[in-house]
Amino acid sequence: MKDYIALPSHSDGAISTEPPVLDQISCEIPSIFMLKLMDESDNSAEGIGQVLESVQEQSGLSAQEFSSRLQPMDGDLGTIQNFNSIRDLRHPSAYSEHSFNNVIFQLGGSHTMWNIAQVILTTHFGDPSNEKDVGVWQYLEALGIPHVKVIQKKDFTGRTHS
Repeated sequence: MKDYIALPSHSDGAISTEPPVLDQISCEIPSIFMLKLMDESDNSAEGIGQVLESVQEQSGLSAQEFSSRLQPMDGDLGTIQNFNSIRDLRHPSAYSEHSFNNVIFQLGGSHTMWNIAQVILTTHFGDPSNEKDVGVWQYLEALGIPHVKVIQKKDFTGRTHS
């Protein structure tokens, strides 16, 4: 455009006609290890132990070496989201110890409270097909919450918005 039409009167803020050189992506095949799918844990200590044991076996590391690299932490949903944001900013890192890939979270007290509340709700839910059943479903209906839309157990985010 500059060659054929006109030169701009103010060049500051204009798009450069000489873009910077791009760093090329390595064409080497990355070393990626896919883990086998496993059953979803029930968020108990035993369930988390089973998941960690399965990952350790699949990694090929000894129990001692695996546990020395793994750093389990406890936190609420907000803490985990903040940490994952920081982890995303550090990825990819030239140094594996800076990437935070060895840190895993187990949801803490709030998640446990939701699990307990879910058990109480399902225990006292009742039978919606029987109008004489005075289960929790009637209270939900009275509050304007259809009994068919009761929040699912694994939808932790949906439960925090309620």
